[in-house]
Amino acid sequence: MYQYKMGLYDNIDKFDKPNQNNCEDSICFTMYQADIKEVASIIKLNPTNYDEALCCAARKGNLELMELFKNLGATKYFNAMLADAEYSKINAMTLLKEWGVDNYDGAIYCAAYNGNIYVMELLKEWGATNFDIAMLAAVEKSQLNAMKLLKEWGVTEYKFAMRKAIDYSQIDAVNLLKEWGVSENDDTVYSSGPRVEGLEDYYVANKKLNIC
Repeated sequence: MYQYKMGLYDNIDKFDKPNQNNCEDSICFTMYQADIKEVASIIKLNPTNYDEALCCAARKGNLELMELFKNLGATKYFNAMLADAEYSKINAMTLLKEWGVDNYDGAIYCAAYNGNIYVMELLKEWGATNFDIAMLAAVEKSQLNAMKLLKEWGVTEYKFAMRKAIDYSQIDAVNLLKEWGVSENDDTVYSSGPRVEGLEDYYVANKKLNIC
């Protein structure tokens, strides 16, 4: 298990205050750029949203900062796991698993979205089972290898995937689904498709910060 190294961030008074208007968003922004001293100085301003900061640290795969924000009170490890899966940060994913994350259906969605085959296989090994939701992610960017892998894993319901592929103008995904016998003329409404709890919150946070 990764051990937090005490001392590096404990004495933050020696750092100057940053010139930032919103310290919560600033934690993520400066951490995202891996400016450790700037992060420490923002912490000095006593921000409260360490969960967003943890998400950004996870996206960078920075285990030490992840430990820091956990110790400061971050608790939304599920969102951090999504960020790790999306950007293939295996060590950070393993750390979050040690912290107790045991729901990987959202993470496999994020991995499929970027076509991260190895991460998808790892998450399946850990217990991810919602491959239908992962197929929706894969078609959004025509991740054909991910789509084929999910088909091998037993996905057989493609009508929601076709609807999404059409909505996002993913011609390659549409053509592959047609090869599998899916009609372009199905009147299925995409919003009635499968969902994973927590994904919407994650992407709302990403859109808000535009960085994590």
